[in-house]
Amino acid sequence: MVGAGRVVVVVEGAVVGVVAPDVGGAVVLVEVVGAGVVVVEVGDVVVVVGSTTWLTMLGLAFAAVLAPGRRRFFASPAPYATVVVFVLAVIPHLVWLAHNDFSTLRWVDSLVGYAWRPLSVVSYLGHQFGLLAFCFVGAAIALWPWRFRKVAEPAPHPNDRVIVAVAAIVLVFAPVLLALTFHVLPTLDRGNPLFFLVPVVVASFLPTILVTRRAVAVSVWIAAIFLFAQLLGSPLYAWARFRIMPDDGVYRPFSEAAAEITQLWRERFHSPLPIVAGGFEIASPVVFYGPDHPKMFADFTPAYSPWINFPDELIHKGYVGICLDDGSVYYAACLRYFAKFNPNAEQVNIALQRQAYGRATPPLKLHLEIVGPKP
Repeated sequence: MVGAGRVVVVVEGAVVGVVAPDVGGAVVLVEVVGAGVVVVEVGDVVVVVGSTTWLTMLGLAFAAVLAPGRRRFFASPAPYATVVVFVLAVIPHLVWLAHNDFSTLRWVDSLVGYAWRPLSVVSYLGHQFGLLAFCFVGAAIALWPWRFRKVAEPAPHPNDRVIVAVAAIVLVFAPVLLALTFHVLPTLDRGNPLFFLVPVVVASFLPTILVTRRAVAVSVWIAAIFLFAQLLGSPLYAWARFRIMPDDGVYRPFSEAAAEITQLWRERFHSPLPIVAGGFEIASPVVFYGPDHPKMFADFTPAYSPWINFPDELIHKGYVGICLDDGSVYYAACLRYFAKFNPNAEQVNIALQRQAYGRATPPLKLHLEIVGPKP
């Protein structure tokens, strides 16, 4: 809520952040891990944004330190109230991590070097700025012919624009530097929330451009045309992608594999499939599509599956172990793990294909290790 006293309170779930009044142009951040709440305040503008990451806090914290009114800001209770709220909200996460052997950190560490290519960073930035280009081109068309107005009041302090630009630069390029340093593959879905400030930065450097009612109406038409173009073009895109990459994960017969594995279990034990064990890349889609919604024992690491009482639950309830037969070192490691865990498991090999656009996908070869329940 933004009241006359310029106090901002953000509530998402059980999380509450308070920004004190009269911070005078400083950029203020309230973000809590798990809630993803961000408040950006520059001058008289307050923006509340969700679904961001700790990088947002880092970028806006830098901006707050660089703000012209930082002395008044840090003399107010705002930053300290934010820290208290942040710590209180993070404590349950830290307790959970400690209780579960810091499983999320271990998982992130396992991704270092995975599918790493230096050009992946270039591809990541190209895709993100390409998506932004649609917004900028649409805005330029809607505002044509471009006209500028005379500002009666003094323009905002130029430092305010610099502050927002600093925050945006940290958000956009800090992940890139981390990816280059630690050889982590950047992905579009995780990077999308980090670019939300870029249009704000561009708009802040164009304060005198005239936005007419006609421009607003044209922008609505452009958005509608773009939306319908996506809807009409999506089948063509899917066809073209399948012709080029028929073995892409989108088209692999994971749902068929889930149905086949569930049927094999029910034929033997006449009960719902309780647990699926295997690597993330194959176990997670089988669990997702499986009609019995089994539990997942992920990547053979008990810390990744705290919902399973390992090893007792696997021994007594039984499970289906899955190895993706792609001839890689991961396949050989998967076979060794299951042979060590239960050498008496029933072994079944299956191969599945999916028909799409008059063409079959390459076979999805799976090696299954079936262990029945024990009384």
